[in-house]
Amino acid sequence: MFNPLRRQPLICPECERPARIQGGRCCGCGACIHLPVAYFRWLWFLTFLTLAGAATLVLTSQHIGTWLLLLIILTFPVRIAWSFVIPPWIERGELKSGWPFGFFYFAAFFTLFMDWMAFGWLHVGLGATKSEISENWFFFSIPLYWIDSNFLIQSDRWLSDAIGSILGNSFFYALVAFALYRGVSTRLNRNRAIRLKITDSDGEDEN
Repeated sequence: MFNPLRRQPLICPECERPARIQGGRCCGCGACIHLPVAYFRWLWFLTFLTLAGAATLVLTSQHIGTWLLLLIILTFPVRIAWSFVIPPWIERGELKSGWPFGFFYFAAFFTLFMDWMAFGWLHVGLGATKSEISENWFFFSIPLYWIDSNFLIQSDRWLSDAIGSILGNSFFYALVAFALYRGVSTRLNRNRAIRLKITDSDGEDEN
């Protein structure tokens, strides 16, 4: 009978013994092994589907930013729960290093939130009118505002509404930045591989 609290040990595909990964290698045989990126992508995909289904039941137009903030906070326990339901597996080879999507997401949120706070206090210090402050906050409400106008950050809303809206918008900015990073990284790796092949071929010709 399946018991998610009683996990089966991971098996090394090389020595076929219980694997303990340290430094990207199996402590038993020294083979290069890793948990595949596809496993973590599946966890995040299932987490997104779970939260999307929950959002259709609990998400309301009033204080929609707060509801979104609560759903984002629930992301971590839901992902942990799915990791118990779906056990990981091991693949041979080295894990490719790189900046994860979470880095870009945190950077986008931190940048947007600090800019929103700084520009808000700057407008207050300069004696801006309420309409001018609202126009400034409109920038931090997109692109979610184009999906639902209730995501618009306003002075009569809760702080949690603004944080939820900024967190949701940060996802789209981070997605664009991550896609550009992966595209440039793939291009550079491909050019590096081509240069290595040319260098090897030149060395063989000289010999």
